[in-house]
Amino acid sequence: MYDVVFRSFKQFEVNKKLKPTSLAPKFYKSNLEYKSEILVLENLASSNYKMYQATKVMDAKHVSVVLEKYARLHALGFALRDQNITKFEEITNAMNEMFIKFLKNGNYIKAVKHIALKSLTSLREDVDTKAYKIYKNHIINIDKIFDDLRNAANDDYTAIVHGDGWTNNMMFQYDDLNDPTKPTSVRFIDFQLARLGPPVLDLAFFLYTCSEKKVIEALEDYLRLYYNSLVAHLVKLGSDPDKVYPYSIFLKQWRKYAKLGFTLAITVIYILLTDESEAVDLNSVAETGAPLGDAFDYEIAKSDLYYDRVRHIILHCVEKEFM
Repeated sequence: MYDVVFRSFKQFEVNKKLKPTSLAPKFYKSNLEYKSEILVLENLASSNYKMYQATKVMDAKHVSVVLEKYARLHALGFALRDQNITKFEEITNAMNEMFIKFLKNGNYIKAVKHIALKSLTSLREDVDTKAYKIYKNHIINIDKIFDDLRNAANDDYTAIVHGDGWTNNMMFQYDDLNDPTKPTSVRFIDFQLARLGPPVLDLAFFLYTCSEKKVIEALEDYLRLYYNSLVAHLVKLGSDPDKVYPYSIFLKQWRKYAKLGFTLAITVIYILLTDESEAVDLNSVAETGAPLGDAFDYEIAKSDLYYDRVRHIILHCVEKEFM
């Protein structure tokens, strides 16, 4: 991603006489020798970038900055394929579907289902009767949901996606570090799960994992914000948005893949709210061969906060018929 994809994107924009988009830290060099892998990247802290508090939901300003940057990332993929299919295939053919390989280990899906069952207790069967029934059925069919992810790269409308867009994998820039209410930019980090896929995979995972309740309640506005930003950059790059990624296709993909982002979010929020003293070493679990689901068989101190966060997301997805 750093050495091939982002360099190609930069050259593409330069050829268009556009200022290159700063998607990630600057890349200097790497060593790919097995077990000695190193990436030498820019220190973003020196440019007033900092991490967002992992346990805190993101407000509208931070969410908007992220969506606009994702729009630029996805637009570059769409436009490069539209205008130079040979170059696009050259830079994507070597991409490794790491998450798909990860899914071949059935323990991961079992772990997701395990936490989803925990989240079911955020609903009251006697009060949230409809939502409880729908969500319980959703959990039973989680395996089928991941089938959509396995086949996502074969969708007719795909771009290069980040693949792991949650709080710890992005850094925000502020004019004043003492005033973290006004982010001016964002850079993404950790691209080991980057892949070819529908852009909504990034959007749904990010929005449901990181956004505050007000953002989820106004979801349509934020989806439109993203799409408008995508259109604006596609036009600057010289591609026709109605050809490379029509709005109707964007909405259709959202309805298909939103449930996947939501399902992953339910798991990641649980991990985000786990205190260091509560966390289980996943590497140790994997080395012993124990089921990964067992690693999440614990209650977190912030369980009330967890159930509050996931409850409104579940009710939202039921109301919008996303599952």
